Amino acid sequence: MLKTIVTRWLPVFAASAALSFAVAGAASASTSFPHPHSQDVTATTHLTDRPDSGGNGNWATDDFTRHATITPDGTAPLADCSPTATTCYAYTASLKDDGTFTTINGAFTPNQGGADVGDLITAKVTGRMSGYGDFTTFYATTKPAAHLVPQHVSGSNDPSYLWPDLFFPSTATVTGVNEATWGYNYSVTIKTVTRSCTVVRHRHHCTSHRSYQTQRWADNYTVSNADGQGATAGNITG
Repeated sequence: MLKTIVTRWLPVFAASAALSFAVAGAASASTSFPHPHSQDVTATTHLTDRPDSGGNGNWATDDFTRHATITPDGTAPLADCSPTATTCYAYTASLKDDGTFTTINGAFTPNQGGADVGDLITAKVTGRMSGYGDFTTFYATTKPAAHLVPQHVSGSNDPSYLWPDLFFPSTATVTGVNEATWGYNYSVTIKTVTRSCTVVRHRHHCTSHRSYQTQRWADNYTVSNADGQGATAGNITG
């Protein structure tokens, strides 16, 4: 009887839906304004082919849904808008994103800090991404309108740090937009199938073994995270 073992690695990738993150509250303004009886203005946008940058260039493209909300905070001194303003309103804003990312094979991994410097993505995989952004008090000479926000954005158009501007007409003056707190989390589970075969009397007897590895990366405003380059930020390698 002749017995041999042949092992073949078959990488199979599966996205993990398990993802959690802490949503920080918007920073409160140092100046209080008269609060009118106004409601939040919310708009939803689908973003596709969105480049996602890490510590050394773009590492993935994103496909996600964004819920953006403008919260009125009353009237403000005219000087907060412009020297020539005749009306001025105060607002805060928030973003909430949820969707998927797909890595760019051969690109630098998102975390390029410490021991991860120079690491490259070794496979194209798709996983889950989710995040938020909160804007401190800013000012505009007009009121926001949800219909001005595009329902679909492709590529890198309309940067996130200026997203509240989309709620206002081009004729409006918008000042002080600042995304003070933000955070994004990424997660992918990679399934590897190991197949072992034995040959007995010219017949193959094979078994399969599955193992799973979850890769995570966090990118947020905190000092310890260092914009996703910290030692505890994790990494996505594919």
